[in-house]
Amino acid sequence: MAETVINAGAGGTWDIVAPEGVTVATSQDPQTGVTTGLRIFVDFTYDQWINASKGAATIHFIGPATNPTGTPQPLQFFQGLVAQTTFAIRNDLGVPMQGLNLTLVNDDAATIPGRDVKDAHPDDYAHFHQVLPTSFSDKLTGAVDTTLKGFDPTLQPAFLGAPTANENSPSIIDTFGVIQPDAIWQLGGGNPNNTFTLHSEDTPGPTGGSFTLSWFTLDTPNGDPQAPDPNTVQVFPTQTIPAQIGDHQDDGKTYVFAGISSSKDDLPAIEFVSKSSNALTAINVISSSAVEPAVFGDLKLDTNSTVSVKDGLHVGRGTFTIEEDPTANLVLGGKSTLVDQSQVAITSADDRGHVALSGDLTLGADNNNFLNIGAHLGGTGMMFIQAANDTMTVNAVDSGVSFNITAGTLNVEHPTDFHGTIGTAADQPFLGPSAVVQLLEAADVSNATFDTATGMLHLLTDQGADRGDIHIVGNLTNMTLNRTLPDDSFVSLQDGGGTGNIAIKFT
Repeated sequence: MAETVINAGAGGTWDIVAPEGVTVATSQDPQTGVTTGLRIFVDFTYDQWINASKGAATIHFIGPATNPTGTPQPLQFFQGLVAQTTFAIRNDLGVPMQGLNLTLVNDDAATIPGRDVKDAHPDDYAHFHQVLPTSFSDKLTGAVDTTLKGFDPTLQPAFLGAPTANENSPSIIDTFGVIQPDAIWQLGGGNPNNTFTLHSEDTPGPTGGSFTLSWFTLDTPNGDPQAPDPNTVQVFPTQTIPAQIGDHQDDGKTYVFAGISSSKDDLPAIEFVSKSSNALTAINVISSSAVEPAVFGDLKLDTNSTVSVKDGLHVGRGTFTIEEDPTANLVLGGKSTLVDQSQVAITSADDRGHVALSGDLTLGADNNNFLNIGAHLGGTGMMFIQAANDTMTVNAVDSGVSFNITAGTLNVEHPTDFHGTIGTAADQPFLGPSAVVQLLEAADVSNATFDTATGMLHLLTDQGADRGDIHIVGNLTNMTLNRTLPDDSFVSLQDGGGTGNIAIKFT
């Protein structure tokens, strides 16, 4: 907490108590010392989001308490606190935030609610003046949020602009646009220097006209603070993790992981409990922060649980872990994507969990995306690797799974357990010049045969033992086997018909 004491002139002395992450700067009349301006800056963090009910996102303006029996006097004038103000907020959540609410509430609102709503200067609730429909803008780009609206304490639309007779002044400001990570947006107004007026006219009484200014993100896709999307589950860091979910067949929910923390214990997690079966729309794990990739929490599948995701898993700019019990099953449909420096690990004891791919999974056409599937991969889907520094590592793979590698690296941990197909269709090139297939744990491979009729590559030891069979479709133009034998060993195979070739290099 930080306290700032200001001289409000005829309005008395006020204490401004701000929480961590909030800066309140003041300007004064050099002749009188009366405070004329306030500059409020909020670094909006997850601590504020989670602990908003505990005051982490609230500034307390404490006015002079001179009359213990004092009450508001409608249509009368008391100067109170009057300050030309700007309010700036930086999105430090690491993910886009939808909308912003600013609310002024008098300390005595429970006993004296805001009723003086048709007075330009209501004296029973703190309020804003000179906030205009174009007052909320991005400090860097100047872009304006055109969704700004004002409301009075009765939640009726309030007048935006200068104090006007018979018009209600707002105590609530809502905007509904998206604020990107690290962006700073500012609420200004129609006063000189692009400021609005913060005004509390309450006669000094038991609470001294004291009031609070609170803020929070509306975070609703439809921009309606009264109607959040019931099918989107936001997952943030909590003290009680993981959240446990039982059976939710076809509930159509989308789970959005938006948790970032320096402490593993504070990261969000969802656990699908034993023997549960869940049909979800999507799992989105997205951070657009330009500072550095995020660290997200865990998705956990307990004993015999199944999670079917209709529209796939989407991870952007962060590290995400899916922990499976060996008896659990994750089913990915639709088009799953890993983009913008994403690292995803699917782990299970002894690699015995299950991942069934019924759709596509793509490592995006940007570098430094990593997927490690430490589970049994099955289904009929297609895996795409598209950028030179993207890497996919697989363990046991069923014959229905195909891999299309235009660039990047496919690591096959156990060649004897790999029964997938490399390529999409005959005579279509599918390995670009920078594409690499590495067969790990294949140090004893010294030879290979290729069956042109079936497209099967057989990896052999010196004794002719088969160490793995890889089905190949199309033209394989570059394949690297990672091994510890001397690098002068290599084998080059052609299909004899001249329509395709396989170049294998041992390194």
